Amino acid sequence: MKCEELLRRLTEYSDGILCRDLCAEIERHLAECPACRELQQDLRDLARLCHECAQPRLPEQVRRRIESRLRG
Repeated sequence: MKCEELLRRLTEYSDGILCRDLCAEIERHLAECPACRELQQDLRDLARLCHECAQPRLPEQVRRRIESRLRG
């Protein structure tokens, strides 16, 4: 597998939705390619940070206006 192919598949790989054979191919590439391995770690770190952050909350007035329009 070349880096370009890995880049196209890395998100799917991280989400666990690829077949076992393709995952094995990606893992072999990651074992041999420091640049792709670093990118994968960066994506893992970003996903972790996104999960750790508090979800943004709408101001109460905005939430009420949206709910009113949805009912309306």
